[in-house]
Amino acid sequence: MTRYPSFATFEELESFFGEEAAQVAEPAQSEPPKAYVYSVSEIVEALNTIFRHRIGVVFVRGEISGLSRSSPRGGNGHRYFRIKEGTRAVLDAALFAPAAARLPFVLEEGMEVQCQGRLAVYGQQGRLQLVVDRMERVGVGALMIAFQRLKELLDAEGLFDPYRKKPIPTYPRCIGLVTSPVGAALRDLLQVFRRRSPSVSLLLAPCQVQGRGAAAEIVRAIQALNEQTDVDLIILGRGGGSIEDLWAFNEEAVARAISASRLPILTGIGHETDYTIADFVADKRAPTPSAAAEMATPADQALLDVLEERRYRMLQAISAQIGRARLRLERLARRLPSPEQQAHRLHLRFADAQQRIERALLVQIAHYKRRLAALRTRLEAQDPGLALQQQQQTLRLFEQRLRHAMQRALDQQRHRLGLFAQRLHDLSPLQILERGYALVSDAQGHLVRYAHDLQEGQQITIRLQQGQAIAQIVSILPEPPPSPLSTSSDTSPSAPPMTHTAVVPRKRHARPNTSSQLPLPIFSPKKGQ
Repeated sequence: MTRYPSFATFEELESFFGEEAAQVAEPAQSEPPKAYVYSVSEIVEALNTIFRHRIGVVFVRGEISGLSRSSPRGGNGHRYFRIKEGTRAVLDAALFAPAAARLPFVLEEGMEVQCQGRLAVYGQQGRLQLVVDRMERVGVGALMIAFQRLKELLDAEGLFDPYRKKPIPTYPRCIGLVTSPVGAALRDLLQVFRRRSPSVSLLLAPCQVQGRGAAAEIVRAIQALNEQTDVDLIILGRGGGSIEDLWAFNEEAVARAISASRLPILTGIGHETDYTIADFVADKRAPTPSAAAEMATPADQALLDVLEERRYRMLQAISAQIGRARLRLERLARRLPSPEQQAHRLHLRFADAQQRIERALLVQIAHYKRRLAALRTRLEAQDPGLALQQQQQTLRLFEQRLRHAMQRALDQQRHRLGLFAQRLHDLSPLQILERGYALVSDAQGHLVRYAHDLQEGQQITIRLQQGQAIAQIVSILPEPPPSPLSTSSDTSPSAPPMTHTAVVPRKRHARPNTSSQLPLPIFSPKKGQ
């Protein structure tokens, strides 16, 4: 058994494959038998005769694997597959177009079926196969059931979620390859890398990709590449095959190793129609190993074309910028004056500034002169002697006004007092008694106003102008008829007798001299106050 290196570079792989090819020897030529020599076609025909006449129609039950269809251009619609019994036995089968057209269902990978047909040896390939005439569906095969269960389990854990996917680097410097060192997938990968990007470094982690123990080797290869510090991407590749051939990539251990990988993993397993659990867990899937190599690395020529285009655009931009800078420099040079013109211009600016400064100084001096005159005027106006004279004049004026005002006020008060005294004199009861009237009061001293308030024999007191008299009521006379001076509203029999007073016009008296009767103090301010 050949021992493979744990890791190999691009050059080591080429030399290794060359040595392997040299070790393969041609088989030795055996001596022809002395008996009758059959041709290959005779043997095949003899086997077919035995199968046709002695065995005849057979019924076979198993799981469909490696399902394929003939080229669409032929138009015959033949189906080719293998019927397997777990991992113990496999039988090639063919379903030709007439029989395939009568099927009531569509064939699928992993489907368990029962076939009716006959055994035959396909002469061009020397392979025993079952030519199926009729087929019935039984169920889904054990491998497909295990595939679906594991897929649902990992999907429920979130291993297929897009957010877990790591981005594939655009320009990887070193790519790790997990594949068989003697398989066709490695040759396809090397051919694509050599054609598209020979500058990329390759690091092979060889492993078994089929059969017992393949899953464990794949896991160890992925873990070994993750320990390398210079690897940017891992490609997990294998050529096409049946579901049994690809089953190592459907193992749970491989799926969890891919999910736990620090590096992004790109899968290229089988053909475009082959899907494995590793494809769902990986960061990106390619239909074939060659497609994976093309996805992993951009073509060097395309990259060189892009760089050339960008270099050309950068040179154009730099040239345009230099041209604009040159034009701007020329415009600035034309606008730049000569030293004589610059000196003359500065001299004119200096003379103009000097004139403006002189005018500003003159204006400032005139302003200060006006301000000084105003301050002098204000100072003279605030002279203490002048202010004292003005205050004395104002005081004398106020003194005269006060005397006149006091005299007018005294005259007005004296006149009002005389009017009040005359009015009080006119309204005095004693004055009424002087005109012949009297005041009548009862024994308690209450004034008597109405006759019906008196009684016969009652004593009353009569107050005259001078003295009093006590009288006794002899009789009470009825109310006299109304006088012409009374109003119509006073004719009620129950109304008391009214006292009529004649209105006497007031005589105009001479203004009394009350100054002698009511002496009032007169304020005479002293001079100088």
